[in-house]
Amino acid sequence: MIKKLGGLLSDKDATYEEWSRVLEQLNQNEGPWSGTLSEINKNLPLYLRRCLFYFGLFPEDFEIPARRLICLWVAEGLGRQKGNMEPPERVSEKCLIELANQNIIQVTKKKLNGKISRCRLPDALQVHWLSKAKEANFLQDNIGINLSTNSLFVPRPKDGSLVDLQTLWGAFIDEDSPVRNGLDTLRRITKLGLKCKTSVSSQNEALSSQLVTVANWVMNLKHLQYLRLKSYDESGQPWDLYLQTLLNHKDLCSLYLVGKLKNQLLVSELPQSLIELTLSASEMAEDPMQTLDKLPNLTILRLFSRSFTGKKMVCSSGGFTKLEVLKFWELESLEEWDVKEGALPSLKDLEIRSCGNLQMLPDGLKLVRTLRELKLTRQPELSSRIRDNQGEDRNKIIHARHVYIED
Repeated sequence: MIKKLGGLLSDKDATYEEWSRVLEQLNQNEGPWSGTLSEINKNLPLYLRRCLFYFGLFPEDFEIPARRLICLWVAEGLGRQKGNMEPPERVSEKCLIELANQNIIQVTKKKLNGKISRCRLPDALQVHWLSKAKEANFLQDNIGINLSTNSLFVPRPKDGSLVDLQTLWGAFIDEDSPVRNGLDTLRRITKLGLKCKTSVSSQNEALSSQLVTVANWVMNLKHLQYLRLKSYDESGQPWDLYLQTLLNHKDLCSLYLVGKLKNQLLVSELPQSLIELTLSASEMAEDPMQTLDKLPNLTILRLFSRSFTGKKMVCSSGGFTKLEVLKFWELESLEEWDVKEGALPSLKDLEIRSCGNLQMLPDGLKLVRTLRELKLTRQPELSSRIRDNQGEDRNKIIHARHVYIED
């Protein structure tokens, strides 16, 4: 193949456009790739060929997130071999690694730990394997699947193929998605990430019904460890969330919610196991800190835009014993933050962004000796109070190792 390519390029101008045109012609011609395709057909096990066919469902040149691909394979029961008792996700991950090791797929991005982050099928194999997939009727049952860069299709459970599914992350839910008597039959989910959005305003009531069904489904996921749930209306603005108590979710360690909490008591109904909490657009009128500070394992807390609509927050003495990271973003109504002596004894990183009415840092911060980093973004009044060594609040954070100010 390399000799063939060298011969084709040898008499061409060395320009990007000319070489790209030659490569495109080469990719479209099956002849030069016949040996490669024949080798795959002869030596690639059937379970890996089925996984490879699945790449045909994605747009050309699309860099596929590995986690998404693994979820899809698990959902379809791909990669399984008789007698293999490993978790389905581990089996699918091994299939992806094997395809990469054989240079059949291209790894376009890796994580810091060396694992595959994104991958794609080479153009030539995309063309020729897609045609093979069509011949094998592999795509026949997958028409209409949504595989855009913003969402993951929502599979309809069939023949028990999803019964062992543990991760469903990045799924897009609208008013027509098969949630009731479909997804809500999956009870072994440990990691769930859903984006719920209606397409037109006339379907808001239908979406609300879907969100209630989602909330009931979540209630039955007793092994849930990670939950990310986002709700939007047709214009992309945060919409309602109907979650009920999560106290019985003893394994839940990470919770990320975007949307108005119809159940405003939810923050007092979170499990003791929670380590990380992010809230956005919750529209809580009551100070959530008086309740959240009692979560014994909470390490990271992010309160984003419109999560809290009140004017004052208080961190009480002895509260937030393990909290290390605290972020306030775009809490436009917040005017006063009070930190009592003995509160936040483990706080390391504090970030305040675009909280325009917050005029001063709490006096209690000077007692938080663990504070390592303070970051202020678009906080002109607060920033002026700590600049250089002359600001009124400088003594409150003088023990912090790093102070960052961004306008």
